[in-house]
Amino acid sequence: MESLSNFIIFRAVCKNWRLATDLTDAPAQLPWLIWPTATTTMPIDRSQQIRDNGYFVYSLSSNTTQRIPLPVNNVLVGTSAGFMLVFEYLCSFYFLNPLTGTKVTLPFLNPSLSYHIACLGHVTNHNSSFVGSEIYLILVQNLVLPTETMKYEFVRFQPPETIKHISIVLPEPAAFGYYKGRLFWSLAIPRVTWVYDASTGTKTSIEIPHPGEEVNFNFLINDMGDLLGVMMSFIDVVGLGEVSWKYEFEVYRLEHTDDFGCYRWSKLNEIGDRIIFLHDFNYGFCLRASDIRELRGNYIYYKKEYWYRDYQYPNAHFCRYDMEDGTTEEVVMKSPEALWFVPSLC
Repeated sequence: MESLSNFIIFRAVCKNWRLATDLTDAPAQLPWLIWPTATTTMPIDRSQQIRDNGYFVYSLSSNTTQRIPLPVNNVLVGTSAGFMLVFEYLCSFYFLNPLTGTKVTLPFLNPSLSYHIACLGHVTNHNSSFVGSEIYLILVQNLVLPTETMKYEFVRFQPPETIKHISIVLPEPAAFGYYKGRLFWSLAIPRVTWVYDASTGTKTSIEIPHPGEEVNFNFLINDMGDLLGVMMSFIDVVGLGEVSWKYEFEVYRLEHTDDFGCYRWSKLNEIGDRIIFLHDFNYGFCLRASDIRELRGNYIYYKKEYWYRDYQYPNAHFCRYDMEDGTTEEVVMKSPEALWFVPSLC
């Protein structure tokens, strides 16, 4: 079965049909797009009660949209590895798998404080099914005045329930990443990546210079054994009634050069079987084209917003960038709040 919905229906027919399949047999899917039914703000304004309690999901594979409810005063704030990060008004943050109902509360986060998602990603051990994956979340408290350093909450979630958490005070980076038990902090000034121990928050002696004076990473992506740095550059495009941007991408891979902790960034002219999906707030993830039927790799999916003269709010075009020839194709137009979400039954 190529459709995840058909797979779920098949397993729901009777006990014998359910026993005839395993959850790991679920067909690999292109990510869904998921967004709230009412406009919210990021970061969440804790002073106002949440008015709506649902969200839409759009399937790229089937070209269909459905509405799924959330409990009253709960709002979706992020997604990763088959889970949604949900904020329950003045109560708690929690991870939720909407297909299995699995819910894991994050009790150490103060719901009365205003947090902003700095990074939300995952580590997948061996394939695109998220079996054995680990979710990592970095939140920063919103401050009225800018400072040189900020307090971050770093959370590691190993489904179904193992959670580790530390609070750390670090300089504000341009991009974040978590890779092999370490936090990678990519700075715009100076153009260098600092490395911290993810268990203690202490800075290591490793400092990785950017591969060029013009290179500044917007995303650090943990890709099943590799750490990728993605630089996103753009030029203004002015058309009739609209102002937008044309994006170009460069991808680099972190390479360990010797036994003394030396690293360097190596540019990739192509990304092969990988398909990169880019979120807002410094989050991206990879899937393997070979895991999804009739799909080709070497693409980057991303979002760009258009401001139209006759509309108060922007529209978001979700686009596909071809690493081979540098061309861009618009895939679908949805809410600017839409996030990538890969469904998982595990």
